[in-house]
Amino acid sequence: MLCFGVALVAKAIRNLVDVPVPTNIDGSAPDLEQVKNAILAGCRYKRWTPLVDEDGNISCSILVRAEHYAEASIPYTASSYSVLYKDSRELNYNEAR
Repeated sequence: MLCFGVALVAKAIRNLVDVPVPTNIDGSAPDLEQVKNAILAGCRYKRWTPLVDEDGNISCSILVRAEHYAEASIPYTASSYSVLYKDSRELNYNEAR
């Protein structure tokens, strides 16, 4: 019988910075409200809880199995957005690694 050991290697957190916002289906540029609504819809679709902090920034969080928690900040404009790590618990994140 063969037995293979499996080592789990955590991936580094990758912030997305100044990602261009795609154009609308008709080729027009989305306005700020459309970008905000798309981000909110995407968060909810992936089961994250979004909170609009102020114009141009959304905080979102997720709690999985009442134990694993992550939080991100999503600053946005009509032309770009970023997804930035804020905090996590019970995910074995170690900034030094």
